Amino acid sequence: MQARYARTPCSGSQEVQESRGRPYNRTMASCWYSDSNELGVLYQLPLARDHCSQVVVVGGGMAGMSVAYFLALEGVEVAVLDDGPIGGGMTGLSTAHLSYALEGGYARLEAEFGPELTRQVSESHRAAVAIIEEITFKESLDCQFLRVDGYLFNPPGQPYTNLEFELRAARRAGLEVEWMGRAPLTGLDSGPCLRFRDQGQFHPLRYLAGLTRAFLRLGGKVYTGTQVARARGGAAPRVETVDGFRIDCDRLVLATNSGPQGLTSSTYVVALRLPRGSVPVALYWDTLPCYHYLRVVPDGATDGSDLLVAGGEDQVEDACSPIHFAKLEKWVRERFPQAREVDYLWSGKVINGRHQAALIGAAREENTFIVSGGGGHGLTHGIIAGQLIGDLVQGRPNQWAHLYAPHRPLATV
Repeated sequence: MQARYARTPCSGSQEVQESRGRPYNRTMASCWYSDSNELGVLYQLPLARDHCSQVVVVGGGMAGMSVAYFLALEGVEVAVLDDGPIGGGMTGLSTAHLSYALEGGYARLEAEFGPELTRQVSESHRAAVAIIEEITFKESLDCQFLRVDGYLFNPPGQPYTNLEFELRAARRAGLEVEWMGRAPLTGLDSGPCLRFRDQGQFHPLRYLAGLTRAFLRLGGKVYTGTQVARARGGAAPRVETVDGFRIDCDRLVLATNSGPQGLTSSTYVVALRLPRGSVPVALYWDTLPCYHYLRVVPDGATDGSDLLVAGGEDQVEDACSPIHFAKLEKWVRERFPQAREVDYLWSGKVINGRHQAALIGAAREENTFIVSGGGGHGLTHGIIAGQLIGDLVQGRPNQWAHLYAPHRPLATV
């Protein structure tokens, strides 16, 4: 089995052209990599000898490092392998919304799976945000974690019936949601919207850097720049690298965010400078099928001003196309005329699980566990995976295992 991350579909060294052929004058780069002095720990030495470990985790993103951290807390010997740096896959290409206002909506989830399973899904994501907050303070992580409100609104001219259904379904799922006359955005009349209280945001690579330091202090091993050629489960799991080295283990975790054709889409991000304080720090989402999602990074721009990070224009199985950056920037500027220069732009792959739920749990091969298909909530799914797989490896039940089991019947979440 070849284990791979879903990497950005555009080269980080190329200039992205607008549809008219004029360059943006920006190379592809995620804003999270600007803090280079804080992120050195994400780059460790590659595997250079054969090795044994109780658990091997292939993939050092949010899911893989969460699994490794929770197991190391219990004294389990864990080795993490990644073909790039830690967080070099979709974690570093996310917009880092920590939200349990789930994409697709609670009304849709409830219609498919009923109120009880929908409530359990909601609880798992709420718990994930709380765990990130707890780890941030426990390990003294300098990751800019903030609790913020989230606002869901319709595009102009669309009736609000869908928001009314969503409000009732979200409340039945146990969320604190309010009907608002408009989002708190100067110059943009969003119309009626829903406010989801107590969501979160953070700097994902600063978080992973701190988590990696904590994992190493616990005796964990991290090997970056290590490409896996084969990862085999069964009675004697092992991982072999393209350089000819091997790690034997008791348990194997594949946290590579890989997915089958038809469940992969490209998502696009532009990050623009904003005058400080001109947009309230919060999460914002619209309800279009290829929905848009925004957040503010205070003082995050290259000139020290605020940074408006906007994503969207998702395309199924789409190669990176400059026209989608142009469409996204146009959408932002029409609604936020105070936005100034584009500081960063990037694209990544989103792997969607069936019915938008990630696949987390035991694989078909003995002693093997997988994490995949986190969709737009890969960060909270990663924390869920950390605790869920940690419990399974230790032989304990987990209250959410039935929600995310990879081979669950299609009739359930």
